[in-house]
Amino acid sequence: MKYLILFSFFTLSCSAPKIIPLKGSYVTPPYEIKTEKSFNLVWDRLVDLFAQNGLSIKIIDRSSGLIVAGFTEMEVTYEDKNGILKNPKASLVTNVLYNWGANKYAPLYNIATGDWNVRIKESDSGTLINVNVVNVKYYDAFTKNYKIADCKSTGVFEKLISDYLIRD
Repeated sequence: MKYLILFSFFTLSCSAPKIIPLKGSYVTPPYEIKTEKSFNLVWDRLVDLFAQNGLSIKIIDRSSGLIVAGFTEMEVTYEDKNGILKNPKASLVTNVLYNWGANKYAPLYNIATGDWNVRIKESDSGTLINVNVVNVKYYDAFTKNYKIADCKSTGVFEKLISDYLIRD
């Protein structure tokens, strides 16, 4: 009986899901973009970018150079066992749950919401743009509440901004 209990405990503890930490390196906020373009051109292009991508603007203040996209829904991905993103087009990456018994990886959530903050400042050599995502949450269907999401930006949104600004 004693051995049966020990065997059961060992088997169950090995098959319980385990959170696997991220292996890759991801964006550390704030992400900074430098451009030689003028503040006015950068501002106009960023407002256009938000409008063209359906991002609602919660706060916009040209005098402080601040644009905040409110309650933006973002796709979340996770890494495979080699640290490769399952969906490289996703804006966010989260830790993964690994179920030893089933030998399967599963994300903690697939969709999250948050606010993109973009701050534009003039500098001696052009314009600086700081981008970061804040207030990231996911909906937990079990508790029917939003919870703080433990995730990082993959750099997809930041690259979209950078590519949009450097075009002629």
